[in-house]
Amino acid sequence: MTFYVGATLCLLDPKKLDPKKTCGYLNFLQVSILPTYPIFFRLLTKVKQSIQYVRIVELSGEILTKQDMINFNCFFAEGSVLLNT
Repeated sequence: MTFYVGATLCLLDPKKLDPKKTCGYLNFLQVSILPTYPIFFRLLTKVKQSIQYVRIVELSGEILTKQDMINFNCFFAEGSVLLNT
């Protein structure tokens, strides 16, 4: 259903992009949903660059820390949602 209403799937290879470039691509492509792992999320937030368009960050595979929550609130737009599945 998501693709039916206009969503686009963007596949980025983290092996080929450094975290700073990845943040830039997320903003440039106006990515709104970011499913990833906490380890990559932590690399993105170390860049200290805001990620403007992501509305939902879905993390899975590891337990989140208090610092993850702090970083989420600092670098993602107000109203964004962090899911730990």
